Amino acid sequence: GFTITAIREHYIHIDDGRFDPYGDYYSEANETREIIYQIVRNKPEHLLLYAHGGLNSVESSAARVGKWQPVFKENGIRDIHFLWETGLYEEIGDLLRSKLGFTERRAAGINDWWDRMFERSTQSVGSALWKEMRSGAESAFLPSYAGDQCIAWLVEALKELPEGTRPKLHLVGHSAGSIWLGHLLRQWQHYRGFPINNLVLFAPACTHEFFVSHIKPALSKAMVKELHHFLLDDETEHEDNVS
Repeated sequence: GFTITAIREHYIHIDDGRFDPYGDYYSEANETREIIYQIVRNKPEHLLLYAHGGLNSVESSAARVGKWQPVFKENGIRDIHFLWETGLYEEIGDLLRSKLGFTERRAAGINDWWDRMFERSTQSVGSALWKEMRSGAESAFLPSYAGDQCIAWLVEALKELPEGTRPKLHLVGHSAGSIWLGHLLRQWQHYRGFPINNLVLFAPACTHEFFVSHIKPALSKAMVKELHHFLLDDETEHEDNVS
């Protein structure tokens, strides 16, 4: 894994809408504010905000932060990753580990039969999981909550830079991270942030209604200049198993 020292200034850890001051990867309000201001004052060429998807532990998300550093550094990109609690992944992991051996014996490997069985057996858990994730993303950007504060600080810091010296801004979200970024965009507009160069969505897990209400307005107003949307093709999606 990556130590907190190696990635400390590259992530913000938020749980239930608040900065998480505990654990191996902690975040505190005053320190986070200082990190944001210092990043902007260093005038990077690019500034990227990343929101991971669901079923990601804090540890695996933190490891991703560390692994991507060389690539970002080589390309003049300064990154801030939002580590947010996506809830119940331990329970689903336990279910998979306990059932996997039986399923492989019964079905000679994971296949469509397993997909259907898994979906039916975990429907109530999955519904609770998605409700928890949506709630976590929404609460982070309520007034004076952690995500809202981060956006206010970032916009304020960017406004201190002379025109022409501000970094190009990029938002990147995977799966449920699209929900996080949708709420972020609303607050970005609320604080009259500068135009964002790119919004990149990897297999976004938000609904069409959420896209229309939270993301499309930012595109229509040119708050976001370009949207890049990546999906699996039908064949690849079909071959992927839900576990």
